[in-house]
Amino acid sequence: MDYAIAYFAILKAGCAVVGLNTATTSRIVKGLLNDCAASAVVVQHQYAHYIKEIVDECPSLLLKVMSGSYEEDGDQGNISSADFQEIQLEGSPEPPRLDIAAKDLATIIYTSGTTGNPKGVMLSHRNLEANTDSIVEYLHLTAHDKVMSVLPFYYSYGHSLL
Repeated sequence: MDYAIAYFAILKAGCAVVGLNTATTSRIVKGLLNDCAASAVVVQHQYAHYIKEIVDECPSLLLKVMSGSYEEDGDQGNISSADFQEIQLEGSPEPPRLDIAAKDLATIIYTSGTTGNPKGVMLSHRNLEANTDSIVEYLHLTAHDKVMSVLPFYYSYGHSLL
């Protein structure tokens, strides 16, 4: 649930979502964070070690938001820490009012990298809307339907179901 909440909050804030495979290595995480010049990362406590290992090698990273129970390790290098649940409880109930255009970057989905380094595929808000419209049409979905996904959300089709 935290992923879905973070996903829509990031989009509503006018930022881009970059979902990462949790079955990866800190080397790959470092490469992807540096490639997209991520300034913040939302991470579940059980994957926080990836960030801890690479923090000094990701100069654009400024904020780490922890989700789930964890031992507070505080700020690290140039990175401030925040608690996901506290942000939800203490944050404003009103989302920011931003002019987000359909052409604005919404997400970067990285390829698997089977033939080389993973490559970031940049998708706009309009791309996501067209993808959603297509899925709704071919699955004949209505507002009354419920969808259960067993696909990870960092995976392109799992991402589409959000």
